[in-house]
Amino acid sequence: MESHISEGGINATTCHTCSVKHPELEAALTLWVQQQEAKLLTIKGGLIIEKAERIAKALNAKGLQFSDGWLTAFKERHMLQD
Repeated sequence: MESHISEGGINATTCHTCSVKHPELEAALTLWVQQQEAKLLTIKGGLIIEKAERIAKALNAKGLQFSDGWLTAFKERHMLQD
């Protein structure tokens, strides 16, 4: 599963802003994804989850589960494609 950040900003079909439970985690993971994309690296779903787990540990955020559903929602929020 490859991911690419869509060009052009906000998707025209977006009608609301999603709020996340852990914005610091979301921001750090988003920055990491953008950095990997800038390096033209392929980012697989498992790698996103692994990085999210590492960031959560560094932030001492406990009780989080990074399931396939979480991954799908993260990718949708950031317009990442398979």
